[in-house]
Amino acid sequence: FSHERNGELDFHKNFESYHIEGYATDIIADESVKFLDSVPSGEPYFLYVPFNAPHGPIQAKEEDIAKYGHREGGRQVYAAMVDCLDQGIGQILEAIETRGETENTLVLFFSDNGGVASVASNGPQRGAKATPYQGGIRVAAAARWPKGGIEGGKTILTRMGYIDMMPTIKEAVGLDEEAKNPFDGLSVLNAIRGEETLSDRPWFTYYDQDSPDNEKLAINYDQSKLVVHRPAPDGDRSKPAEIELFA
Repeated sequence: FSHERNGELDFHKNFESYHIEGYATDIIADESVKFLDSVPSGEPYFLYVPFNAPHGPIQAKEEDIAKYGHREGGRQVYAAMVDCLDQGIGQILEAIETRGETENTLVLFFSDNGGVASVASNGPQRGAKATPYQGGIRVAAAARWPKGGIEGGKTILTRMGYIDMMPTIKEAVGLDEEAKNPFDGLSVLNAIRGEETLSDRPWFTYYDQDSPDNEKLAINYDQSKLVVHRPAPDGDRSKPAEIELFA
């Protein structure tokens, strides 16, 4: 609600500090719809919407919190935050439909990490946000592009992620120009369509945020996973690493 981080205003618009009243999730959704409304009919556009919800501080609107009386404490508020996020996504999809572009608009939705253990559930996956385990890095995702062969009713099990988004979008829009530097990912367009099963590839995870003494790495490949906990380069590297292998 305050739009502050570390005691300072953290909202910006066109690179300038931006003060506006309201709940952050609602503001981001409203600005997204305004952008869509500003694009001339029939013109192509790209809209990237980095909602910050659900994320700390765990705060939500009272009307959304009231929907989840069967939950308690932070879990109740967290559910309300996800609800508000869902409402915002609904606004964006409705704006696309109003433009008459639902059939030929590629929509991609995914999270950047698993939920925080104290308020969220990552189902059967071990771990949570800030861990290299599956609960920290394996997240839900969805895609829709009816005219492009991406419709509901499919479950795709091929490993893919954020590094694949740029190559995928390039193929979707028919952009053949080579990138100046090679991408880490690849186009997963046909895999999302259910037309192709990608060969497995090493999937790397790296996390170094909490302290110099706690660097976390992992590599997924096929049905195996290697996890390493060790001091970061700016920590005490004389301490032994903890290594785990899951198969």
